[in-house]
Amino acid sequence: MVAAAAALASASPALGSTEDTRPQVHPAAGHRTTGYVLRLVVRQDLGVHAATVTRYAVRIGLADRRRCSVALSVATGRAGRRVSERLAAPRAGGWCRGRYLGTVSLERRPYCPDPSAAPCPMVASERLEAGRFAFRVG
Repeated sequence: MVAAAAALASASPALGSTEDTRPQVHPAAGHRTTGYVLRLVVRQDLGVHAATVTRYAVRIGLADRRRCSVALSVATGRAGRRVSERLAAPRAGGWCRGRYLGTVSLERRPYCPDPSAAPCPMVASERLEAGRFAFRVG
């Protein structure tokens, strides 16, 4: 999971200061049952705008354990505002122990509410790296 995120990040354009969401997880260290929260700064308005939908895709995982991965989407937010997302543990027993690495990617794609009613707009999809973070579970 982390290897796939690293491969995707390396294929993405370099992170510019205008897209950096400055993601952080609070607390930075905790235990298996700790409630973790991801905070980031939205750089572009999220949601549906004309024929495009914009969101942040977040991937979190341990380098050596796929079953301990988490993926989530941040789909609403206004440019310049800080948003918080509570992170759900990857397993019913809580978080796996180790150092989690995470990536935030800005995704833009065509918006097609009902493709049978009208043709979907021909808009290229885009994925840009928007931040990296880490936290530890002991």
